[in-house]
Amino acid sequence: MSTRDERIRAFFLRYQEGANTFDPDLVTSQFTPEFMDAGPHGVMTFQNDERFAQAVREREPFMRGIGFRDAKVLEIEPTTLTDNYSLVRVRWSMWFAPEGRDDLVAEFLIDYLVFITDDAIKVAAYISHDDEQETMRQYGLID
Repeated sequence: MSTRDERIRAFFLRYQEGANTFDPDLVTSQFTPEFMDAGPHGVMTFQNDERFAQAVREREPFMRGIGFRDAKVLEIEPTTLTDNYSLVRVRWSMWFAPEGRDDLVAEFLIDYLVFITDDAIKVAAYISHDDEQETMRQYGLID
């Protein structure tokens, strides 16, 4: 594994930590000042600002309320695009233990465009292959 790929792997393991702790400082530190969120229903752009940090804070009670317990990186497949960019396919699992129901695990596939410098790796864009809300609906976690 190349040094670059090792850095990317370490980055996504740290990213996994942010997905589990909902630490707004950690999460916001992993994104470029502006970034793109794309998925099955279209594209949105965001500023990495206090509103984004607040959205991270607000996500935790919602996720915990539907039984979220853990997010885990299952696979990391980086592809070098340029000296400063890689496309990284990440397969995730999310474990839910909803009250009064059996535990369940959902898998998600996300492609990340990461910006790489000597000092840091940051997410510039990501493409969700799955509609997270629809998956949660199918599992009966939300209406």
